[in-house]
Amino acid sequence: MAVADPLEGNRYIIGIDTGGTFTDVTVLLPDGEAVINKAPTTPGDFSSGVMNALDVAAESMGIDRETLLRGASVFKHGTTVATNAMITRTGSNVGLLTTRGHEDTAFIMRAIGRVDGLEDSEIRHVSKVEKPTPLVDRRNVRGVFERLDFRGKVLAPLDESQARTAIKELVEDRGVDAIAICLLFSWRNPQHEQRLASLLREMYPDRHIPVTASHELAPIAGEYARLNTTVANAFLAQTIDDYVGELRRKLHHGGLRHDRVMMMQGNGGIVRP
Repeated sequence: MAVADPLEGNRYIIGIDTGGTFTDVTVLLPDGEAVINKAPTTPGDFSSGVMNALDVAAESMGIDRETLLRGASVFKHGTTVATNAMITRTGSNVGLLTTRGHEDTAFIMRAIGRVDGLEDSEIRHVSKVEKPTPLVDRRNVRGVFERLDFRGKVLAPLDESQARTAIKELVEDRGVDAIAICLLFSWRNPQHEQRLASLLREMYPDRHIPVTASHELAPIAGEYARLNTTVANAFLAQTIDDYVGELRRKLHHGGLRHDRVMMMQGNGGIVRP
């Protein structure tokens, strides 16, 4: 196999997919030939499986891993780390701040909540269908005094004293390690969500507590779907951040430039880490 000298330029395109059993790697060479290999997935630290797969690929090309990474023009990666954390419920212990009186939005759901995403055969047996369990514990939900109208006009200002109490209860009494913020009509006016995020950082400047505010993630009408999206992001954010951060550290240490990493999204697109 004729392998191009990576010192001539960035010649390789590397693609790696982490699966439940194997981590698959494909290296596209300048002449269009594809080198395909795999290594066992390492559930305790998925990034180790990625590096092992790179070792296998490099060895089959007659080079070492550092040479392979230094010669890469792009490193594309798909992973089920988020899916695994969602299925096994091993994400963060999420606390939710929402508008007072709407603390049960995630639990009441909408009518479609019971069957959303199911196949027709499952929907036909609706009496056997159970509501999905939300990613936030009901004991970790706090309502805060505030209210906007549908145009985003402030009807009741944020009660910062009560908000501080709610935040303290979540962080110190409930031990949450991530916060989701989803207020009514914040997609029209985010000022109350922004202030809640600021209060959290003011109260706990030395703690790393990831905050997901709905107006930043999903600034659209429909508080049930917006709230679920916000909670899901809070639930998974630290898990993904830890994994991607460790993987980038290992890749960079191994010779890959930081700007060469791309991550695959659930919709099939790719983004920077």
